[in-house]
Amino acid sequence: MKLLMKFLGVMVAALMLTSCKSINGKRTLFFITLHEIVPSSEMYDGGMVMMVKSADGRQRRNVRTIPIISSAYINGIEVIAGRDSRHWGLRLYLDDVAKGLWSEAFHYRRGMQIAVLVDGFLAGFIDVGAKRMDEGILELNDLWNRQEAEAIAAQAQRNHKAFEMKPF
Repeated sequence: MKLLMKFLGVMVAALMLTSCKSINGKRTLFFITLHEIVPSSEMYDGGMVMMVKSADGRQRRNVRTIPIISSAYINGIEVIAGRDSRHWGLRLYLDDVAKGLWSEAFHYRRGMQIAVLVDGFLAGFIDVGAKRMDEGILELNDLWNRQEAEAIAAQAQRNHKAFEMKPF
């Protein structure tokens, strides 16, 4: 019995070590998610709502836990100039899955605000339906400084590939 327990302990340790390597392969940085804002967590789906806050803690919102779109569905990101030298935006190039998801969001959530999160922190808000972008392109305007926007854009391909489906 003791030998069996030792064997199982070694097997569990080996599985944990090998799984850590696969987790490291999917590590992300500057991961963008777009979430529907909800008025109160008591009103919606119980555990399907979470409170998010900005990095400085000044802004807080309840959002649906499952994002509308995430960096997993963004093929590339281009930095775009904002209204002044302090504010910069991003042009997101969506893959085929995200095109469908955003089309649905545009149809059903037109006129609503969507929360933009980066690595789980609230970066700001965008209005759905303020203007329809070209198919597969979505702009997030004036949410970052230039350095932040460039760092997010530099990670776009890595974040997308981390969740790319591969056969077997």
